Amino acid sequence: MAVIKSTLRSLFRFPARLKSYKLFLFIGIILVALFLLLNRQPTSRKVEHQSRPTRTLYSISKETNDIFKTGCLFHSCFDVNVCSIRFDEHIGVYVYDHFEYVSSQTSFVPEISDEYSELLSAIKKSRYYEPDIDKACVFIPSLDTLSQAKMDVQLISIILNSQPRWHDGENHLIFNMLPGAPPHYNTTPDFYYGKAMLAGGSFTSGSYRDKFDISLPMYNSLTRHLYTDSSNGERSHLLTVLTHGWYSQGMADQLHLLVHENKDDVLLLETNCPDHLMSHDQLPWKRCNRNEGKVYPYLQTLTSSQFCLLIPGLRPGSPDLLDILMTGCIPVILDDDYVLPFSEVLDWSQASVRCWSHDMVGVASQLRDIPHSSIHEMREKVRFLYDHYFSSLPKIALTTLDILNERVFPTSARSSELWTTGQTSSKFTTAGADLDLLTPPSDEGFTAVILTYSRVSELFKTIRSMSAAPSLAKILVVWNNVDKQPPPASKWPHINRPIQIIRSKQNRLSNRFYPYPEIQTAAVFSLDDDITMLTADELEFGYKAWQEFPNRLVGFPGRVHSKESSPEGKLRYESSWLNNISLVLTGAAFYHNYYNYLYTYQMPSRIRQWVDEHMNCEDIAMNFLIANYTALPPLKISARKKFTCPTCTTEESLWNDPEHYLERNECVNIFERFFEGMPLQTVKFRLDPVLYKEPMSELFQSFPGIGEL
Repeated sequence: MAVIKSTLRSLFRFPARLKSYKLFLFIGIILVALFLLLNRQPTSRKVEHQSRPTRTLYSISKETNDIFKTGCLFHSCFDVNVCSIRFDEHIGVYVYDHFEYVSSQTSFVPEISDEYSELLSAIKKSRYYEPDIDKACVFIPSLDTLSQAKMDVQLISIILNSQPRWHDGENHLIFNMLPGAPPHYNTTPDFYYGKAMLAGGSFTSGSYRDKFDISLPMYNSLTRHLYTDSSNGERSHLLTVLTHGWYSQGMADQLHLLVHENKDDVLLLETNCPDHLMSHDQLPWKRCNRNEGKVYPYLQTLTSSQFCLLIPGLRPGSPDLLDILMTGCIPVILDDDYVLPFSEVLDWSQASVRCWSHDMVGVASQLRDIPHSSIHEMREKVRFLYDHYFSSLPKIALTTLDILNERVFPTSARSSELWTTGQTSSKFTTAGADLDLLTPPSDEGFTAVILTYSRVSELFKTIRSMSAAPSLAKILVVWNNVDKQPPPASKWPHINRPIQIIRSKQNRLSNRFYPYPEIQTAAVFSLDDDITMLTADELEFGYKAWQEFPNRLVGFPGRVHSKESSPEGKLRYESSWLNNISLVLTGAAFYHNYYNYLYTYQMPSRIRQWVDEHMNCEDIAMNFLIANYTALPPLKISARKKFTCPTCTTEESLWNDPEHYLERNECVNIFERFFEGMPLQTVKFRLDPVLYKEPMSELFQSFPGIGEL
C-alpha cells in the first residue's frame, strides 16, 4: 500500500493542464494493474491441481528402511492368485498415474526422463496393459527410478510407500538400470522397495533373487542414434577389449600381458583418457589407447572386431554390452559373478564366450580355436538377441513383461531354445512315455464339460441322464452360440450337482479344451450335448478306469486310422465300428485337465487354427496330442459302439455334412505333418468290468448298467 500511496502523490503533483480525463484514465489503469499485481493468484498451478491426481506422502520408519534387502521368492512375495485367468491368459499390468505428491511442507511433481516415459508408453500399448486397477495383478509406479544418479533415495522410498496398492511392494515391478552411488556402488538401488520385483541392470549372483528379479541391460540411447549398421563388413581384429579404468592392479597386469602377447590380434580401448588425447564429451563416439597415444572411433572399431571383451567397472553391468551386440561383435564375458540380461530365459552360451578372470591372458588363444562356422552361428544368434530383445526400450520393457507372464502362467512358457534362436529343432514333444500324471483322490470326482450351441432339449436330456453318476462333481456347459443367450436359470434341469455356464466369445471348437478355472478336478469328462444314451454305471466305470490310467485318453467311441494302398500312401480316418482303435472320440471321453493347458498353450497354434477354421477335428487333435506326449494308445471302455442322437435333425449335426468325413481324412494327414510323425498307435483292446456278461445276478456285479452295442 505504501507503493500505491507514493505513486498517487507523485501523480497529483503534475501541472494543472494535465488534470484532464486522460490523466484520470491513466491513473485508473495504473491502479488496476497494481491491484492485479499484488493480488495475483497462481492460476497455472491451480489448473495443475485440478488436472493431476495427488498423493499424500507418508514417512517410513528407519527400522523398515534398514531391512529392505528381503529374501523374496516368487511364491513368497508375489500373490499369483490375484492374476485372474483371462480367456487369452496373460497378466494385467497397471501403470500408476503421474501423481503430484503433497506433504505438510510442500507439493511437487517428480520429473520423468524421456527414457522412462518411452518405457511406460510401450507398456501402455502392450497386450498386458490393464487400465482398471482392480483387474490388474502387476503394478508399475510412474516414478522414474531408472537411474540412482542424483536421486534422493529417502524421498523415493517415501513416494513408493505412498502408492495406492503398495502393500510393502507386493506385486510391484520397479525398473532400475543404474543402481548404487559412490562410494559403494551397490548392485541394487539404495531406496526402499520392500517386496517389489526389481528389473535391474547390474545384478550379481549375490544380489539377484532368482526367478523373482529380472536382469536388464543398461541402455544408452545416445549410441543407438549414432550407429549406422555396417556389421557385414570385414572384421580385422580378433578381440577388442573395453575398459572403464576402474579395476585392480592384478587385472591391470593381466590386461598388459594379454595385449603385449597378442599385439596383432588384440586392441585395448579405454575411457579414462588424458585431455590431450580426447575430452570426456567425446566418449559416446570415441575411445583411446593410452599406451599407443591414439584415439579410435568407438562403434566402428567394435564393428571391425570378431569378439569384444568387456572388463567390468564400478558396476558389473555396462551399457557397452548393448553396443557390442548392436555392432554384431560376439561378447566375451569376464565377470564370473555378473547376471546377464534376461538370462532366466536366454541361453547366452549360444551367443557369447565366457572366460574366468584369473585366466584372461589365455583368452586370445581360446578364441582362435573356435571354428569359423561356430563364429558365424554365434554372430547370427547375437543379431537375433539384439533385434528381438535389446534394440529399443519398448522391446526391453515387453521382454520383461513376457518373462513375468510366463512365471505366472507357466503353461504358456517358451523353451530356452525358442527364446534364444526363435526356432526349435526338435519335433513337438516333451517327456514322451515318461509323462507321469498323479492319480487324484478317488473322492475328488470329475467335471463334465459339455460343448453346446443350440440343441437345448438334447442338452437337458444329457444333463439329466448323467446326473446320477456318483462321482460327478460338476457340470460345465460351454455355450458356443455367441448370437443367442443361454436359457434362463429357471429352465435348466434341477439336479443335485452344480451347473455352470460359460459363454464363449467366439464359436470355436477349441473352446471345448480351454483350461477353464472353473474346472477344479484333475479328471475331465468331455461330452457332446447329444450323448443321452450313457448310463450312470458306464460313467462311473469309465471314471474308475481313468483313475488307473490318468495319463491316457479313456472313453467310449473308438475309431481307427489306416493307410491307403495307393502309391501316395495317404492316411484315412475310418468311421466304421471296428474292433481296432487308434483314437477315442472326445464326444464321450475322460482325460486329465493338464491336457487342456497343453492343447491351448503348447500344441502348435496352426493345428488349433485349422480346427477352428474348419469346425472339425478337435477330437483328433487331442488324440494326436495325448499320444504324442505319452507314446501310448487310448483306452476304449465297454462294448458300446453306437453313439448317434436319435432325435437330432440332419441340420443340427456336423457329422451329417458330406464334407465332414472328407475333412477328417485331410486333418489326419495334416496333423501328421504338423507333429512331424504319426504318434497314433493302433490296438485291439477294450476295458470291461469284472464279471461283465457273466450269467449271474446283478447283485454280484459292480456295474450292472453297462450298455449294449
